[in-house]
Amino acid sequence: MFDFEKRLLKNVDWGIVVIFIILTIVGLLAISATTSGGQGLQFTSSVKRQVMWIAISLVALIVILCIDYHFFNNAAYLIYAVTILVLIAVFVIGVSRNGARRWIIIAGIQIQPSEFAKIAIVLSLARLLSQKRDRLHDIVGLGMFLGFALVPIVLILKEPDLGTSLVVLFIVAVMFFVAGLPWKYITIAGIGSVVAAPIAWIFMRDYQKNRILTFLNPERDKFGSAYNVIQSRIAIGSGNWQRLTETGTYVYNVTGKGLFSPDSMTGLKFIPFQYTDFIFSALGEGFGFLGSALIVILFLTLVYKSVKIAMKAKDLYGALVVSGLSAMFLFHILENIGMNLGLMPVTGLPLPFISLGGSSFLANTIALGIILNIGMRHKKIQF
Repeated sequence: MFDFEKRLLKNVDWGIVVIFIILTIVGLLAISATTSGGQGLQFTSSVKRQVMWIAISLVALIVILCIDYHFFNNAAYLIYAVTILVLIAVFVIGVSRNGARRWIIIAGIQIQPSEFAKIAIVLSLARLLSQKRDRLHDIVGLGMFLGFALVPIVLILKEPDLGTSLVVLFIVAVMFFVAGLPWKYITIAGIGSVVAAPIAWIFMRDYQKNRILTFLNPERDKFGSAYNVIQSRIAIGSGNWQRLTETGTYVYNVTGKGLFSPDSMTGLKFIPFQYTDFIFSALGEGFGFLGSALIVILFLTLVYKSVKIAMKAKDLYGALVVSGLSAMFLFHILENIGMNLGLMPVTGLPLPFISLGGSSFLANTIALGIILNIGMRHKKIQF
């Protein structure tokens, strides 16, 4: 299980580690800004809770780096079975919040199992695909793969958690593509998705339908379901304009108002739940176009470096795992930033390493640790 040599450290992608550290620090600053009420840099209770989760996550990261990733391959089906049982347990012992039952409490700590289920699905599906890759070319085999993936997706969707379900669907699609799914099936899946959209609409909950309608026309409910998105766009836009006290005029300023500006929309708490789903609006307002663009570049660089690790992985299992986890990060990044800009429907997906949330931060750190692990072991150690 544990297999670590100092020589493996030379294979660590330290660029990914540096990006992780920068994003974590930016996240703590953003959480402080969105929870301090314009009082400047404060070590609020939310910041303290996030620091605790960061400490736990760093321990998990170190442990994962010391494990040969083939351990996850050997234990993949057990991980899958435990994940299914935990997702079922959410409906039995889970706690509800805002109309959704997604959390369980362990030793007084609230955990969201669906965050970790994404990783479990990647690890287990990667084993199934690597073992039976040739079955992707026949309908029965493809049905087996889809059934394997749909069980946890349906359970997550029942919580309900549409956002995470969409993440998993995207992960599965990417992994199928990397494993070599024939183009004829990809075409059929694309057409099927378009045909199934009206049917899916029928089974959506009212608030989910409302989010899509609001995305298409925010003006239909400016002070209701569209309020957060509208305020988020205003905040991001206002971050690029500075009022001159001498003349009262506004000038364009790409560096933002400052994350802890007391007269900002962030400081005045115009945006509900800004520390989670809409935290990018605080970054856009505080850092302006330049700062927020740099954050986007860091995220895209993280995904790019992860894809490079997938391409040089020493076996198909490693390539599939990194591809799946890279897809997870990419979907979260595009969806969260997109919904803050009004370019994507609101789904409640957090921004990795920045949004407040212990389960999310820990799960993302574990995913990053697995990516680094596979990158470290992409070739035999040279003595």
